[in-house]
Amino acid sequence: MLSLLDKTVRTAKWHGKPLPETIKASVKETLNGDFVLNFTYPITDSGLFRELKEDYLVRSPVPVLGHQLFRIKKVIEGDTSLEVVAYHISDDVMTRLVSPFRCEQVPCATALSSMVMASKSPLGDFSFTSDIVKNRTYTTDKEQTLYSTLLDGKHSILGTWEGELVRDNLALSIKSERGQDRGVVISTHYNLKKYQRTKESSQIITRIHATSSFKQEGRDRETVLQVTVDSPLINTYPFINEVTYTNNHLRTRQELIEWASSKFRLEGIDKPKDAIIIEAFELDGQTVHLGDTVTLKSKLHDIDVRKKAIAYDYDPLAKNYRSITFDDKASIGTGKTGGSLTTLANNLLDGNKRSEDVATEIALENANRAFEAEFEKRQVAIDNAIEQAQSHGEVYADRLKASIDNELTSIHQQMRQQEEEHQRTTRDLLAKAGVNTNLATEAKQKAEQAQTGATEALRRAEQAKLDAIQEANRLTSTERSQTESKIATAKSQAITEASRLVDVAKSLLSGQLATVSTNLSQTKEDIKLLASKQLVDSLTGRVTGAESMIQVQADQISQRVKTSDFNQAKQRIETAESSITQLGNRITTEISQVDAKIPTSLDGLNLMTGTRDWSNRGNAWHLGNNWSTETENFRGLVVRSTQAGYNGSHQNIVVKAGDVITFSFYAKANQPLSSIKVSTIWSGSSVYRAPVASVRESDDIISVTSDWKRYWKTVHVISDGSLQFRTEYNGSTIPNGNKFYVAGLKVAKSSLDTGYSENPADIAGELTTQRTLITQTASGVEQVSTRLTETNGKISSSETQIRQLVSDVTSKVSQTDFNNLKRTVEGHTTSIQQSQQSILLKADKTVLEGVKTTADNALAKANANASQITQTKADLRIANDAISQKVAKTDFNNLTGRVASAETTIRTQAGQIEQRLTSTQVESAINSKGYQTKSQVDSNITSRGYLTSSSLQPYATTNSVQNLVRTTSDSFTQRISQTESRIPTSVSHRNLIAGTSDRWGAYQMINVNGNWVASLGRVQFGDGSGIYVGSKVHLYVHISADEITFDPAVTTRTMKLQGPILDNQNAWTWTNWNLYHPFYNKWSSNLTTGNNYRLIKLTSTITQEMYQQSKGFELQVRIDGVKTGKFHVRALMVSTGDIFPDYWTPSLDDFTTVTAFHEVRDTVSSHTRTIGDHTNQISQVVQTANGIVTRVGNLETSRATTATVTAIQTQVSTLAGAWSVRNLTSAGTVLSQLNLNKDGTVKIDGKLVQITGTTYIQDGVIASGKIASLDAGKITSGIISAARIGAEAITADKLKVDQAFFTKFMATEAYLKQLFTKSAFITQVQSVTLSANKISGGILSAINGAMKINLSLGNIKFYTNSPSISREVSGYPHQWVSFETGTSNGKPCGVTIIGSNRWNNWNANDGGFVGIRAWNGTDTDQIDVVGDKVRLASAPYTNPDGWEIVTLPNRLSIDAFKASDRPSSILNIGDIRIYRNGTTYVSLKDVLHQFNHNFKHLVNITGRGDVILTWDTIK
Repeated sequence: MLSLLDKTVRTAKWHGKPLPETIKASVKETLNGDFVLNFTYPITDSGLFRELKEDYLVRSPVPVLGHQLFRIKKVIEGDTSLEVVAYHISDDVMTRLVSPFRCEQVPCATALSSMVMASKSPLGDFSFTSDIVKNRTYTTDKEQTLYSTLLDGKHSILGTWEGELVRDNLALSIKSERGQDRGVVISTHYNLKKYQRTKESSQIITRIHATSSFKQEGRDRETVLQVTVDSPLINTYPFINEVTYTNNHLRTRQELIEWASSKFRLEGIDKPKDAIIIEAFELDGQTVHLGDTVTLKSKLHDIDVRKKAIAYDYDPLAKNYRSITFDDKASIGTGKTGGSLTTLANNLLDGNKRSEDVATEIALENANRAFEAEFEKRQVAIDNAIEQAQSHGEVYADRLKASIDNELTSIHQQMRQQEEEHQRTTRDLLAKAGVNTNLATEAKQKAEQAQTGATEALRRAEQAKLDAIQEANRLTSTERSQTESKIATAKSQAITEASRLVDVAKSLLSGQLATVSTNLSQTKEDIKLLASKQLVDSLTGRVTGAESMIQVQADQISQRVKTSDFNQAKQRIETAESSITQLGNRITTEISQVDAKIPTSLDGLNLMTGTRDWSNRGNAWHLGNNWSTETENFRGLVVRSTQAGYNGSHQNIVVKAGDVITFSFYAKANQPLSSIKVSTIWSGSSVYRAPVASVRESDDIISVTSDWKRYWKTVHVISDGSLQFRTEYNGSTIPNGNKFYVAGLKVAKSSLDTGYSENPADIAGELTTQRTLITQTASGVEQVSTRLTETNGKISSSETQIRQLVSDVTSKVSQTDFNNLKRTVEGHTTSIQQSQQSILLKADKTVLEGVKTTADNALAKANANASQITQTKADLRIANDAISQKVAKTDFNNLTGRVASAETTIRTQAGQIEQRLTSTQVESAINSKGYQTKSQVDSNITSRGYLTSSSLQPYATTNSVQNLVRTTSDSFTQRISQTESRIPTSVSHRNLIAGTSDRWGAYQMINVNGNWVASLGRVQFGDGSGIYVGSKVHLYVHISADEITFDPAVTTRTMKLQGPILDNQNAWTWTNWNLYHPFYNKWSSNLTTGNNYRLIKLTSTITQEMYQQSKGFELQVRIDGVKTGKFHVRALMVSTGDIFPDYWTPSLDDFTTVTAFHEVRDTVSSHTRTIGDHTNQISQVVQTANGIVTRVGNLETSRATTATVTAIQTQVSTLAGAWSVRNLTSAGTVLSQLNLNKDGTVKIDGKLVQITGTTYIQDGVIASGKIASLDAGKITSGIISAARIGAEAITADKLKVDQAFFTKFMATEAYLKQLFTKSAFITQVQSVTLSANKISGGILSAINGAMKINLSLGNIKFYTNSPSISREVSGYPHQWVSFETGTSNGKPCGVTIIGSNRWNNWNANDGGFVGIRAWNGTDTDQIDVVGDKVRLASAPYTNPDGWEIVTLPNRLSIDAFKASDRPSSILNIGDIRIYRNGTTYVSLKDVLHQFNHNFKHLVNITGRGDVILTWDTIK
């Protein structure tokens, strides 16, 4: 919808006044050209057409940019309507003048900045930016308009940098490319509605005469260059069109020739204009915007071109394009691309494919062709260079190998001796450190120790929780009450002082007046000097008062100075006071200051409170029903509005007889509105307090306009009581969709409206008090400073105390913050005490946060709905004989049920250092000593591809962690251990098949004629699996039958699911498996020669018959018609639950309790660190004076028992002058090793390949070699073949890698046919297709904005008509949930549909539909339950009961489904109508009354009482 705004508005965020009667509208924009809005508006009784005046602004939606502002420049008034022309608001500055300026070789953004600075008048809120970074030169030699400078022709800034302009209200930006190629295809017979193509050759240029004139340095005359350049197409035309171009920035003939040639090459001025205008139907979700490139196809017009959209015609009312114009340059791209597009177009024209499929295939083919061409070119160059280098390298390698072989024999014996000595020293080192030489045994011992401290850790955590709750309760009850008391006192003093100064200001004359007085009094007891000064400036509204007093008595001298400053302009009052009291044994100095906000109005005090934001600050509000708060304020006041009548918002105001009261308020309406009542009395109000006062005047009825105005009513009070001033619409509903707005209510004792002002209690909410007290005695000095601040509901109290006495020095700082809005209390205290015996440092912090509670119920809040309680304490005590340090932190989160406590205590005495950390949070202590934490270990494990606890989604973990640090005179030991047990969190997503993996299993060979069967696994019903009647069973598995060859004698070549069932005698049988197997006939797939990968995702519901006739099922894959091949499986998972799992998880049977530990043990002669984790990894570092040994092991623990432990370990030994790396088996056998020996020799023992001696390879070739580790600054080689290359950098002009593992890889440009990476961080990804097993993210949104899925909030939103969630399976009815729009009673409404159609369409309005239609809108609340039979039941469908309603014509009935329920069924109704035909009926109640009457009459006639009794039994 269009809307009208005032001519001074500078933002499109304001909605303005709607223009709902707009007949038609059009937004037309040309790339780097005009941006115009045209619309037609009717002349109607509403009168809105009169407000459409020149230079007013219209807000309109446009493509991509949202809402834009257009300024009305032309209004043509006709008989029945107005034609309005408005130009984009950026045209406001296009006529500004720009002085000459010059920019040489700068980016576009710099040129735009120079243009802004050269503007002769400021450009205001308009901004100019660009993303073009290429350097160009731009010069203007005369004054010209901003339009000419910015975008008029090739010599403008836009033309010089060859950019595309984007106008976004006041922000103008020049982009290198405004649009993009979105892969859109528009074609005949599909979505091309209207087509118009114009070819024109009248403006073709085939010859350019280029000139350049300039002065060279040292010469007086100008140098003139002239060249003539012909178009390459000049001979294809029967004519020659010439033109002269000038470029005085060029200095050589060659530059001038290249510049002129670029006109043909880049601008295409030698080609005919080729303009295409199209209109398109729905684009199937495709999007085309200005600047985009699309593919146009038409067999009829024989076109297959790619064109850029350079203009559009947009309908802002329907919010869609009317037409799009494409560029007039000749199409680019022939040969392969054209043929490919034609082929795909034929498919599309035949109706075989959708346009988005064609677009995707085009993008894939284009990308693949470009890649293959570049890859092939680079591959040929690489192969040629490699082959040449290899031929040279092999000759040289033979000579080098011969020389090396001669040295191997002589050095072999020496190497063996060095190795034996090294290993002997390593064994001695391990023994000296006291560790087990078998790493597996060591790991088992550490794991058993890790479980001992779990109980103690839990006990400490519970105690920490109780301490935190107790501290929070103390804080809220004590600190808050004291703080609020201080606030109340300080606020009262500030208001009193403000009132006094206001009275002074009222009593003084206008202008500026100063009052100065001095009083001196002397008695025999004392001497008193008093001086005061008051200064009033009515011009600035400032009152200043100062007073000083000196009093001398026999035993005391006191001095006091006080100043008060009342600033009406700043709405603040500041008072400061200092006093000095001198006694015989003490001198006391006190300094205080109060700074508060006060009301500025000296008359017309507002008796209502909370009027700025309608809050209950003093008087209570009666906030009327059907009133709501607007998002936009008026003059800082919160606005409330309504479309209903009566019930205006008000407060109860107490008045006295004789008072003259004026009630005033701001008000407006969308359209002029009458019947607005201004009332004074409502005894039915929720805030009314008796008695009601009486006034002389009656209620007023006024009218309000569409602009904000202030209205008032004055009344004279006759009797004491209370009044309820309010304004409201005097009717039930405001007509025509109009809305009434109110803000800024005020009730004042005045005969006139004094304008809006707040109650003093509302604005005295900002208060600051400061006080410093210094006391000096003979024993020392004590200073206390306090500060109390209240701002916006937050109270902050700070105190600093310093005491310096003869015996000790004490410093204490504390702060308490109480946030009344957030309901939080936070306290900090730090104290330092130093005496002759000790130094004590103590820091406390307590934070209490609550959710919708007060600080008074801290204990209940902490136990019930507290968000978080955090308590931190730190103590440091230094005494003569010991140093004690203690840090404690408790974190209790009741929402997550988590209690975390951390405590560190260090005590140092003469003979011992003892340190102990609590068990639940030790990371800070670990990090400070450089040790690994659990998260770091998890990260290391994850990077190697192993599972950690965080990766086990369907399992919860119970953890017990212990950290013990003990330091004695001869040793230091730190042990961190964690015992973790994994348990399933729910039945859903639990894998019922044990021993599966998310990696491909080993191949099973297929070598039979006929059928071949592979078993996947077995599942049994009951408690063990959680499968019962009605359970949903899900199958998720990847299978692949590869390298398949067929048996020619068999024609059926398929894969399908099958399997026996477990009968009631616990025997697996094929009998009746087709009836009771959950996945019978659920899946099959045809096979092809070669590889056949399939992902199977199925769900089946267990029926009553399945559960009764079988106890389980087996899953098999049967392959028919295959002669040879191989088969394997990945990520097999069978689970149960309501939600289908989208990822594989292991079975519960595959996991047991696991343990992690971290121990550091230091002695005088050794240092040992051992780390084990949940993935059976263990590492150990042993360090002594003789060397360092590092060992890493991979433990393999049997499922049946934890006693059998085997390991393969890697050991690194560093000794004095020697170093070795060894891979060992559990028996200690060396698998491979690398030794650096004392004598400088190096041994690599893998498969008896040795390189010994000091070898320097200056220029060598290794034809074939295996090197475990290679460290090289530069490698020059013909061929490098390796499973893995590790290096900080590899520099090569040509590098060919079949399989590569890069730890660090940097490349400006890389062509990779396949890329496998475990973890990748990519700033931006552009992809034609994307396939993933799991995608994690925040928001998934459609390209065209049709829907949005917020994964973090767990919701799905649709933004189009008729969105739906549907299921379409062959052989079954269509099922769906959809959200439609419709009309009811001529008004729009929403229709929610849940249903199914057996005719396999998506129609909810035919005979095949069954389900629910919910209608909701204005005057519409309706639910249609559609079906031949409608059942209202309380039992499952397998045991039906309840009511059955038949809806078929001529068969309408309501009956109990079970005949046995009919006698007990009841209809509670007032009457039943029995129809004779479609319109005539008789009341059953009337019939029964007539029977009753007749029976009584019969009694009167016969006198038989038994008739009455009979009637009583049946009536």
